[in-house]
Amino acid sequence: MSKANKLRLVQDYMCAFKDKSAEPIWIPAVWNECQYDRFLQEKEGEICVHPYDFLTAHLQYMNHLSWKYPFKEHTNLDDSAIYAAKTGTEILALVEQEMGITTSPAHSDWINDVQPIWTDITFLRLYKEFSPQVRHLIGPDQAPYVLFDTIKCNDYPGEEPNLELWDVLEQAVQFNLETYGIDGFRIDIGHVLPTPLLTRIFDKIKEINPNAILISEDLFNCNHKKAANTGYNIMLGSGWNVMTEITKDNLVAYIEELPELNIHVFVFAETADTPRITSRGGVEVARMIAVFNQFLPNAIPYVTTGYEMNEEQPLNCGLGDNTGGASLSRAFFNVMQINWTNPAPMLPLLAELSEFKKEWLGLVKPDNFFVAQSPNNTVLYGYMHKDQTLLCCCNLSADASSQVDLKAAVPGRGPMTVTLDSSLTATSIGQTLDSLLLAPNQAVVLVNKNRQIIRERVYDEREQERNRVVA
Repeated sequence: MSKANKLRLVQDYMCAFKDKSAEPIWIPAVWNECQYDRFLQEKEGEICVHPYDFLTAHLQYMNHLSWKYPFKEHTNLDDSAIYAAKTGTEILALVEQEMGITTSPAHSDWINDVQPIWTDITFLRLYKEFSPQVRHLIGPDQAPYVLFDTIKCNDYPGEEPNLELWDVLEQAVQFNLETYGIDGFRIDIGHVLPTPLLTRIFDKIKEINPNAILISEDLFNCNHKKAANTGYNIMLGSGWNVMTEITKDNLVAYIEELPELNIHVFVFAETADTPRITSRGGVEVARMIAVFNQFLPNAIPYVTTGYEMNEEQPLNCGLGDNTGGASLSRAFFNVMQINWTNPAPMLPLLAELSEFKKEWLGLVKPDNFFVAQSPNNTVLYGYMHKDQTLLCCCNLSADASSQVDLKAAVPGRGPMTVTLDSSLTATSIGQTLDSLLLAPNQAVVLVNKNRQIIRERVYDEREQERNRVVA
């Protein structure tokens, strides 16, 4: 079928909409290079046209330029265009059919990652030539490709930046800041971007909003100095890895390094890329970890959508996968729904933790942090300054209770009063103790008698919640 006949079929299809009632649209007047037969109004550099006129004029204009993009005669433009209009087929499929250009899907920059390829995005070509480190391996007729040396431009930078693209990325950041008042950015796999590009983007952000939040997706706390020096002020950090093995040695090693970090990290039970925390021990573990994470130094508690409902279905399992290769639906790749009817959500506990921490911000600082002596399978940490003491106690065992000697944990600071409790079925809130018995997977927070904060209203609400769950 000739190109003219294909165009005519598409136009015939669109003619069905010519007389349809539709709101006119405003477009830039410079687009009138298409030479509209009619436009309804012109004002301040824009013209008002009917949607049908807009579509047909642009189709004719693109056909006029189509010598640059020769159609393949074996494809059926009329069927594919009409199909796309009716069904919302991905435009990239049509680009491949009609122009012979394949847009590569993206993939993780981790070798042998278990994640599927990312079919909804592609990597941009940030340099106009290949990195000198691999150039000797590439023939002169090598087509563009996506592999680790083109993804990880931090390790394999080229010599000629694609400055036109860099300009667009900087302009996109500026547009979001000025148009929508965006207060921060999470740079997705930003660790693979060349540092000069990140510096340009961060300089522009800070020029417009000096207090903007800049989040690195770096997955390891050991890279905190590099992230801070690059310009980030928060990083994802190692918490996702810690949650894969909730043991005393693992958690203590993790929290002991936090006061020394040059940058804040997120702390969480789960992320969008990990299995749900409920898959690692159920609701009791989820509630215990919520308390554990809330008071860590240089750390910002982070809630992944669904965690507040004790959701079991994962968004993805690309990090810390515990499925053993099982075929499991994941919300990143399947249509799924959160269980909003969960009878015992985390929301009351999360709200209580947030309000409690606000009352103790003067104490909860890295310089006041300590890790206390503790029994097996139990982690104790806290803060101490002058006459104030806060102690967080977590029993990691799912089977055995743990007896904690508070006089040994915080010598000379007792007795201690329980002010927060993760348990749904029992509570020790309000008890003043020298010795504490923790149930399996129970976490409590205590303060010293010199500054007790016992909120009767919150206590009553928690009692009502427990009674409802037990009933």
